[in-house]
Amino acid sequence: MKNRTIITLLSVVSICLIVQRPISYAAGKTAGEFLLIGVGARAQGLSSAYTALTDDVNSIYWNPAGLDGVRQSQISFMYNKWIADTGYQYLAVAVPSKMANIGISVHSLDYGDIVGRESQVAVPYTFTAKDTAITCAFGRNISGNHSIGLNIKYIEQQIETVKSQGYAVDLGWKYGLDKVTLGLTVQNIGPKMKFVHKESDLPLTVSAGVGYKLAGVLNIALDVKNQVYDNSTVIAVGSEFVSFNAISIRGGYMLVSKSTQNSPLAGLAGGVGLKLGNNSTVDYAFTPFGELGDTQRVSFTMKFAARPKTDKYVIRLYKENELLKEIPAE
Repeated sequence: MKNRTIITLLSVVSICLIVQRPISYAAGKTAGEFLLIGVGARAQGLSSAYTALTDDVNSIYWNPAGLDGVRQSQISFMYNKWIADTGYQYLAVAVPSKMANIGISVHSLDYGDIVGRESQVAVPYTFTAKDTAITCAFGRNISGNHSIGLNIKYIEQQIETVKSQGYAVDLGWKYGLDKVTLGLTVQNIGPKMKFVHKESDLPLTVSAGVGYKLAGVLNIALDVKNQVYDNSTVIAVGSEFVSFNAISIRGGYMLVSKSTQNSPLAGLAGGVGLKLGNNSTVDYAFTPFGELGDTQRVSFTMKFAARPKTDKYVIRLYKENELLKEIPAE
């Protein structure tokens, strides 16, 4: 009876997640669907067209190859207060290093207090449910304009006292020219997750994107995403206008092959970004949520002062413009 109750509660929580997922995705059949909830208000303002554009700490989620663009340590935080007392939190840190830039992130979806009962005549009681993922990320340049990235994820879903754990990896690739960037990711590669007696695949997703940057003023991006097990395809287009290198205005649209939203505004997104000094940015994104209302996201990103690079040789002795000797730094 207890297992049957937990499975029923799992179905209830899954329905809650489906109706609260970004409009970009249809109702799914996989486990760990909270992994499909995007992070960073900048990316959300572009309707998630971010596979090729990403080059900051949030690359951990969108494309780990983008971590190669991190030149100084960064931290990012986002919190969403969603419908039905649901909260979504995300925290990420990225640090540049010689071998590969490294990142770690934690994001969780808290469903708050849920009222349940074991039968129609039983006394109702309150339980909690929470989904969590911890990701270790690596990204580096391999040759010329090519970068690659790898994520290793620990995934946990909990309803009341019952837990399910899983593991997955993400693979990323990015190719950048002066104005055009290409990106490719394969996310959530891993074994099925088992909850009580039910096993489900992780939401395996393949994304390809192209980005165009014009003089640091206009960014345009296109993404095509395929959820393999749900047989759903998403096409996302986003644009960003940067004014005075301080204020960004964003907009985007997402077309979904299998959508549960009937609102004429479904798929639209918009947002703004404000640069605070040289090292901090606050971003805001707005997404219509159909009959359930609207979703608003705020994220904060901070960069820490980069260490000055020390040349391999700090003392050079010249005579009439001819180098005589180089003395290595200690």
